[in-house]
Amino acid sequence: MTVAELRAALADLPDTLLVIVQSDSEGDNYSPVADIELALYTPASTWEGSRHGSDEPHTPRTASPAVFIVPIC
Repeated sequence: MTVAELRAALADLPDTLLVIVQSDSEGDNYSPVADIELALYTPASTWEGSRHGSDEPHTPRTASPAVFIVPIC
């Protein structure tokens, strides 16, 4: 995904929406962006949390809307 494609994908989303990226605990792997997805996010700590679909029956009430940056790999 290019910068122009990412800008276009994010253009209609609220400026206050949380942005979440998938993590690699070693910090030594990188991947181009494949897509963005809208879902709900529940933080478990300041550095990680859980993703929930809006149709999941057991989504915590504390889940917040977020945009997830999805890597190719």
